[in-house]
Amino acid sequence: MRGVRFMACFRFKMWWMAQRMGDKGGDVPHETQFLLVESRAIGGEEDDASSKQTAVVRASDDFFPREAVSHTIHIAAVAYNSVFLGEHDFELLRKMVLPDGSGLRARLPGRPTRDCLFADPARDGATLLKIWNMNRFTGVLGVYNCQGAAWSSAEKKNVFHQEAGAGALTCGVRGRDVHLIAEAATDGGAGWSGDCAVYRHGAGDLVVLPDGVALPVSLKVLEHDVLTVSPIKDLAAGFRFAPVGLVDMFNGGAAVEGLTYSLLADGEEAVGLVSMEVRGRGRFGAYSSVRPRSCTLGSAPAEFSYDASSGMVILELESMPLPKERVHKIAIEL
Repeated sequence: MRGVRFMACFRFKMWWMAQRMGDKGGDVPHETQFLLVESRAIGGEEDDASSKQTAVVRASDDFFPREAVSHTIHIAAVAYNSVFLGEHDFELLRKMVLPDGSGLRARLPGRPTRDCLFADPARDGATLLKIWNMNRFTGVLGVYNCQGAAWSSAEKKNVFHQEAGAGALTCGVRGRDVHLIAEAATDGGAGWSGDCAVYRHGAGDLVVLPDGVALPVSLKVLEHDVLTVSPIKDLAAGFRFAPVGLVDMFNGGAAVEGLTYSLLADGEEAVGLVSMEVRGRGRFGAYSSVRPRSCTLGSAPAEFSYDASSGMVILELESMPLPKERVHKIAIEL
């Protein structure tokens, strides 16, 4: 077994059924080497001798929902996750986990968008898989190219059905692909035009999508993109705003935990005020149709950048909020 690399990971049941380790660990690509540290709690040694493909050891017995005694030990045994021992991708982890160890989690289970429900994103050669979820004031949309391989009923295994280097596929992304996006609009969505600000993490750009208009996204096989979708608020004539969140995080929109809009003055001398509560640290982004007059972080003035072509406002949150405050309080005056 010299040269075989072992690592502890979450026990992915679907993978366990479809992809066993094989007779030599070196034959398995690193990206699929999961479940290699498990106890021999079930099954016998004869399984190793008679099965062409088997696991060496197991981390835990199977999960028994009706046997409470198994629950805590099962969680403890499989909850330790390491991609490659000694080769952690910290840049990837920083996009998912805040410095205090907490994560920016969406509110719901991820679900396919309506236009993916009756399509086959693994083998039809045309569909990109789109998964949506919700935060309190934004939505998040993952787009994936999963084409190229699928289960073969004839060969009884997963097989490639087209060349891995096949060209990119393109789909349209709309604000309402996030099925419940209207719930993220303030005032219960009353008066919301349906327009959204969409931030693409792959390209790092911000696009305003009018209601019903599609943004083309092109991906090759195994490529993905994550988009933050934020309803645009019309404060007054010429004043439009939408929070994006921590732009360097995959689900940075979840960092926005409080959002209120108000008009300090109306008419030709209108002044709009956006007050936000934001958790975490890093670059905070938002869409604004005009350059903000000022920005404050807590009670202190804060520097910001503004890109007039896209409407992107960037504010640097250099540290985590104080423990007693829990969130940064940001006020932007338009």
